[in-house]
Amino acid sequence: MGNLALKHGRTKESEKHFENALLLLAQCEPEDIVPESEGLSAGRLREMIVFVPQQAEISNRVAVGLCM
Repeated sequence: MGNLALKHGRTKESEKHFENALLLLAQCEPEDIVPESEGLSAGRLREMIVFVPQQAEISNRVAVGLCM
């Protein structure tokens, strides 16, 4: 949901989805396999969730810089 909201430019909504996912993952050990995740561990999924908003911010800065 966070990725979808981010792709549609709804940054605040995406942040809330990522925040909720991280709160749920905080209840798991890093090596726990997350159900319905095709074998992803909680630790790896946390890393991915933290990385996505950072990558989007970098992309936005680059795009703005190119349009100037």
